[in-house]
Formats: sequence, C-alpha cells, structure tokens
Amino acid sequence: MVYLMPSMDTEEWEMYPSPCFGAEIIEYTSISEDGDDQERDLAVSLDAILPDDLLEKVLSMLPVVSVIRSESVCKRWHDVVHVLRCTLNRMVPQKPWYFMFTCSDEVVSGFAYDPSLLKWYNFDFPCIEKSNWSTSSSAGLVCLMDGDNTNRVFVCNPITKDWKRLADAPGGRSADYSALAISASRKSHGYTVVVARCNQVPGEYYLWELSIILYDSETSEWITPFKEVLHVDGEEVRSASSVRESSTIWCIALEFW
Repeated sequence: MVYLMPSMDTEEWEMYPSPCFGAEIIEYTSISEDGDDQERDLAVSLDAILPDDLLEKVLSMLPVVSVIRSESVCKRWHDVVHVLRCTLNRMVPQKPWYFMFTCSDEVVSGFAYDPSLLKWYNFDFPCIEKSNWSTSSSAGLVCLMDGDNTNRVFVCNPITKDWKRLADAPGGRSADYSALAISASRKSHGYTVVVARCNQVPGEYYLWELSIILYDSETSEWITPFKEVLHVDGEEVRSASSVRESSTIWCIALEFW
C-alpha cells in the first residue's frame, strides 16, 4: 500500500484541558545552583508528560525526514508517527521537494532535494529498468510510464518504497507523442492518473488524433472521456508534457515547426 504524506491547514495551537496532562511523572529531585552535585540527574521524562495528541502536534512541526527518523526512537513514537502519516491535517505545510532520477546499465537511482534542510537524498527505484520514462508527482506520490510501452504505468512512494503497477492502459502500446499526469487527494488518499496520447492520422499530415484516458484508484479502472481528431495548421508537434490540477489537465506542446 502506498501512503501519502498529509498536511495541516492551520498552524494555530489548540488548548488542551488539564486531564490531558495526567500522565505519571517520574519522581525527581532538584539540582543545586552551584552544580557541584553532578551525580544527581534530572529524571523528568517529557515523553511521559506529553499526551499522544500533543506529541503528534510537536512531531508535526518537524521536517519530513525528521518525522520519519523519529519512528526509531521508541515504540510509542513509532505508533504516533504512523497515526500522523495516516491522519489528515496534522502536519504543517512542507515546501515541495525537487525530484529526478538517472539510469545506468546497473541501477536506476532516484534523487530528491529537500529545500527545508538544503539536502539531497538518493534511493533506488524497484520498478524502472531504463531511462526513457515519463514521470509526474503529486502529494508525495510519483507516477511513471514506460516510454516504449505506454500501457505500463506505475505509482510509487519514494519515501516508503511502496509501489504498484496499474492495470494496462487501453489504446495501444505506443503513441507518436504522449504525456503523463497524476493528481492525489489528501482527503480520500485516492489518486487519478491521466495519460494523453497523440497519433498522426495515417496519410493526413495535418490531422492528429488526441485521446485522454483516466485511471481512478478507487475503481482501479481506466476510462476514455476524450477522443478527438484535431487539425494542426502547418505545424507538427515535436514533444508534449502535461500537468493535472483539480479537474483540469494542462497539456503543453513544444518545438513547433
């Protein structure tokens, strides 16, 4: 299962009633002002004081990488982070990461740049064999489509390394030009994949057949809501890309003749 990374719509602090702080506190002694008594340690456990909901609030303020690393602190933190990652509107808005991948004869490596910590992270992709893949991302998910066989579409989470191959997309293995986009919902944890294909009509220099197919993760099915033959006046499409936001898909054709 692929998990999404949630975000919080507000940064306001919430008021917690006094019963929330009823956790048992370890008995402790005061430390002398002169600091000579070095053998006595302050035995107050902040982890014991904070209730789960307030601990979630504190962890939600951390960068994504720090949240993931905090899972290894203890079992309680692991459980809290798991709830945090699966619950909506708990984490503060994060700056978008820059994502790219490279391909060699031995391995396909992914790279992500965290603008908050100014650091690069690398990871391996288990579902890519070569470099000519189309990519798109949304809400922490990365969608990939095989450039040689546009029926092969994958969705993965680079952080958790979970991935899934979608059912084969209809409309043939190849296209003269194709574009890919994904839109993920933070509320429903579902996602929609959009594949746009453009093929020149045989024997017709100015006619191009454009089809748009959609994949809904809730139904696990592909549909073709749009398929039209377009007339291009004296210009040939050389490349294309797309991005999807809400219910609108934006396609850009580049390098016209």
